[in-house]
Amino acid sequence: MPDPTNAVAGEALVPATYACGLDADAGAIRAELRPGADAMCAVTNEHGVVLGRVRWRDLPEGDDAPVSDFMQSGPATVRTAEALGPLVGRMQKAGVKTILVTSSDGRLLGMLHRDDAERILRERP
Repeated sequence: MPDPTNAVAGEALVPATYACGLDADAGAIRAELRPGADAMCAVTNEHGVVLGRVRWRDLPEGDDAPVSDFMQSGPATVRTAEALGPLVGRMQKAGVKTILVTSSDGRLLGMLHRDDAERILRERP
């Protein structure tokens, strides 16, 4: 059981809403994501390594555009063992609501929503 005074990112980890490969197009991503400011698709290779991300607001109007044309390459990621307090502070300062969580070799493990992390920190002694 983790030390309650040392919360880490892995405690706030949730499954990624949606992940797609480089063969995806805007229409396929639009069909899978729910509209919203926090909606995000992690773009991964065949080994699950994060290559990029697409936020709902980044989707182009047309459905045929390949994801490589509009994804954000090399998005910021964190590891499960990262201290939650400083991470939340950086997310607040940068206005970031969601960040991808990966293994040390870059494989997608899930997402961390700042609201969830803040709740965990509030509940700790």
